Amino acid sequence: MRKRSYGEPAAGPGSPGLPWLPASFVARFESWDTARWRVFEWGSGWSTLWLAARCQWVVSVESDPAWHRRIVEEAEKRGIKNITLLLRTDPDEYIAAIEEHDARLDCILVDGVWRNACVERAIPRVGSVLVFDNASRGEYEPARALLRETGWPIRVEQWTPGHKRHDQADTWIYSRPEFVAGYEGPLPSPHEAW
Repeated sequence: MRKRSYGEPAAGPGSPGLPWLPASFVARFESWDTARWRVFEWGSGWSTLWLAARCQWVVSVESDPAWHRRIVEEAEKRGIKNITLLLRTDPDEYIAAIEEHDARLDCILVDGVWRNACVERAIPRVGSVLVFDNASRGEYEPARALLRETGWPIRVEQWTPGHKRHDQADTWIYSRPEFVAGYEGPLPSPHEAW
């Protein structure tokens, strides 16, 4: 698989209007009352803009200057005011960006780079939902083990249509039980395991 260059969006069906998240998770998220949610995200993208339209505020940190600039421009073009887009190219500063916000966070998305360390920082701060992109990759076993040890229930969803490597396109959702109970929306596709 070709590694993307900086400033180039990840290959796949993601678009400026849609988050690159499993369709069933998108439907589930939209079934929750998230208007007052505070969200933190490592790895900015279309999901950042999508979340801002549904939540009280979103803070997103990005390590790639060109991609950060593109998301900032898109947010400005759309007139989005409830997001803070941070650029942190230093690994320690990128990981620690979550510490700049005192509030407990309703939802944390772990994408981007240095994910094992990001999950470790996320656990004490997440209130309801933790989204961990590509969690099944071998290099993320330390983060998965930590989530198991700290008692986070897992709901796995894989989003593979159109992706050449299904093992490279999974998203794992860790959520408190109240965010699973009572959901009556679309079930995960055959490419998703719930």
